[in-house]
Amino acid sequence: MRITSNTIFHQLTADINRSANRLFELQRQVASSKRMATASDDPIGAGLAVSLHESLAQLLQAQRNADQAEARLQASQGVLTDILSELGDVKDLAFRGVDGALTDSDRQNLATQVNQKLEQLLADANARSIDGYLFGGTQTSVAPFTATRNANGDITAVSANSLGTGIAGQVDASLPSGLTVVVNVPGSTVLTSTSPQTVDIFPLLIAVRDQLRAGNVAGVELNLTNLDTAVDQVRVVSADVGSRIGRIRDIQQRSQSDLLTLRGRLSKIEDTDIAEASIEFQQAQNVYQAALAAASKVVQINLIDFLR
Repeated sequence: MRITSNTIFHQLTADINRSANRLFELQRQVASSKRMATASDDPIGAGLAVSLHESLAQLLQAQRNADQAEARLQASQGVLTDILSELGDVKDLAFRGVDGALTDSDRQNLATQVNQKLEQLLADANARSIDGYLFGGTQTSVAPFTATRNANGDITAVSANSLGTGIAGQVDASLPSGLTVVVNVPGSTVLTSTSPQTVDIFPLLIAVRDQLRAGNVAGVELNLTNLDTAVDQVRVVSADVGSRIGRIRDIQQRSQSDLLTLRGRLSKIEDTDIAEASIEFQQAQNVYQAALAAASKVVQINLIDFLR
């Protein structure tokens, strides 16, 4: 079989181009730190990378949800701590008010202090965070509690927002691993009576204030038990919030492991092994140089044969 010069030149050109393309591809991988420039470089790997990117985006969103949920619950727990302090103060004032040695003036002074605690309680009940009213249920843009006042400006009644589910509505958030958690504290669980074991706290404080003003010692004494119930009521809610915060933190900690696993799998598909690619690049460079040298020699031999 006779091999023509044309055939030799075509083969040399193809070999050089193939070596140059391989050299260029390895140079791109090292420079960009990415294994694939287009999906056609590795169709199977590209498809898997798309799926992993979607999973990664969903996990990161769930982690952001968890961060926001924890922040909201932390804010609620801080307000619940203040409410517990206020109820404890009212209980102490009421206990002092049943002392038979006190004068009417003394009880008037105690009633004034209870009234101050009542105003603080209303402010806390309508506390807000970046997401809206903390105790507003699902109606976070509407104040959960509204006061009715007399001519002196004293609170005589407090009504709860009744729009939709009102202050009883729950707000859920999706967390990593497909879990959900209630991220709000419905105002109904904190300040209103939802069972025979709970009390309406606003009417209770209004009653204690008015009984102290009227010198109704027996009435104040009866409400001491109700004040104990109110404190326990809020303490149970606060403990539940603390439990939810702990659960979110545990979920977040476990999700960090999932995040590292996803990113590791994605890196194996998309990222260049720099050490390995550098070695391959050096080898490809040697092959390319050898192909050029071989082509140069063949061209010289064929030129000499032509001149002869």
